[in-house]
Amino acid sequence: MSDGLAINGRFHQLEPGGFRTYAVEVAKRLPGEVLIPPKSMSRGFRGRWWEGFVLPRLARDRTLLNLTGSAPTGRGRQVTVIHDVLPLLLPGCYASAYVKLFRRQVRRVIDSASALVVPSAQVRTHLVHGFGADPESTWVAPPGLHRPVPNPDAAGGLSLVLGELGISPDLPLVVGFNSSIPRKNGAQTLAVLEGVVAARRDVAVVAVGADGPVRVFGRSSRPQSSIVPDLGTIDGSLFDALLVRANVVVSMSLGEGFGLVPLEAAVRGSAVVSTPVPSLDHLSQNCTVVQSAADATTAVLDLVGTPPVDYSHLHHRLSWHGTAELVQRAVHSVNAADHPARDSMGGHCAPVGLLAIDGVSGKSKGRSDPWHA
Repeated sequence: MSDGLAINGRFHQLEPGGFRTYAVEVAKRLPGEVLIPPKSMSRGFRGRWWEGFVLPRLARDRTLLNLTGSAPTGRGRQVTVIHDVLPLLLPGCYASAYVKLFRRQVRRVIDSASALVVPSAQVRTHLVHGFGADPESTWVAPPGLHRPVPNPDAAGGLSLVLGELGISPDLPLVVGFNSSIPRKNGAQTLAVLEGVVAARRDVAVVAVGADGPVRVFGRSSRPQSSIVPDLGTIDGSLFDALLVRANVVVSMSLGEGFGLVPLEAAVRGSAVVSTPVPSLDHLSQNCTVVQSAADATTAVLDLVGTPPVDYSHLHHRLSWHGTAELVQRAVHSVNAADHPARDSMGGHCAPVGLLAIDGVSGKSKGRSDPWHA
């Protein structure tokens, strides 16, 4: 029996977003072979056919790692990452056909996997209690944070974009996330930003965010506001510059498997106003958790003048190196003849409801803490 690793490479053809980022960052840190389908065989029925019939033959007797929740059925020795079960928790936010497909897919993935990986204890709880996933084989591996890289060109480009909107560099800036994806709750985000404009003429606001594919989210339109400028989708370096420039970042999402963007904003110096998502457990200051647009507007006005908090330590606690090492532990557990005990970082020693709030309290015996590597 081989202890090698094969990685399902269908993620290379995904739209930019959290799932694809997770897969790319983890895959490039693991010693496995990434098996990438031809572009013509990466999506839809053809993609599922390639994954179900071609991928297992290419993987041979190696352990197969599936990083985006999709996996061949009926194959042993595979580890699959399930990022969330939000289509089942918020079915009204997704296309009905996708919800039905997702429900069947999650069931098949759980039944076929030798081990599962999830980004948060919350998702783990849903899988264990809602689908009967084995808690002994369900590992928690949160995503990592990208370190800010100074980019004068991006900062200059952002200044030009904001300048065209009449936003002075001296004005405090509030950034909210808007999208056609119903779960992102863009209409409520715009309501928060409109409330800020009504209360403070000396504070600038902008919306930003990508829209989702119709096949997943249906034909939802992107919310609009006559008084809130919307930058739409902007590239990585410009988006990073926007988070650095922002004084407060607002997210009114109805649900996230983890919720990385609020943390990305916090480590760049922004205060955060957000609905409850698992990632907020890592923030102790300059962060207000809200349920309504009115409360969010009040929180923004309270935070807009506060000095930034140094959250640079989160780069050690939440590193992509640490994420990859936890995923690799799940793979090793499948390869091993017996499964050694794991700590709360990796899964099953701590009860689901008692996992440490920061997810990094324990260390495996004989191992260094991967979050501080």
